[in-house]
Amino acid sequence: MMKYSSHHVVQLARICGESQGIENVRKRRLDKEPDGFFLDVNEGPYTCSVCSKTAPGNRIWWTPDGLTCVDCRRNIREGVIPDLTKAKDNTWFQDWQVVSEYGIHPKTREKLEREGVLRGRKLKSLDGSAYHTIYLVSENEEFLKKYPKKLSPIDNMGFVE
Repeated sequence: MMKYSSHHVVQLARICGESQGIENVRKRRLDKEPDGFFLDVNEGPYTCSVCSKTAPGNRIWWTPDGLTCVDCRRNIREGVIPDLTKAKDNTWFQDWQVVSEYGIHPKTREKLEREGVLRGRKLKSLDGSAYHTIYLVSENEEFLKKYPKKLSPIDNMGFVE
């Protein structure tokens, strides 16, 4: 037993077993709390699947679909944004993607927002300050027609389809 306890495959199997056990406990907890729940204080840190902020477990809302921070969870409950953890891919994009994937300078992005070409939903923290912007594809069809996604160098080489 001592010979194989430090073997890489054994360690990988141990880690997979631990994470599967944690996942099973969380899924059983859904019977009592079907809408999800905040994780324990000693868990984490985890990253929010909406705004990508890192937070300790007691500030992360868990559902089988994904993790959201306390601020994003409050914005979802208040109807500022739909539940994006349940949304399909390509139904929304973030403010950083406007710059990196569409080649729009941040100041130009602000101008497009003022003109109404680009419609974003500001996520606000509890103190009222905006901390992130989400753009729904259904609300920004004019922008997407006018500014198509730029191909990355990898896409131009034909490696990714």
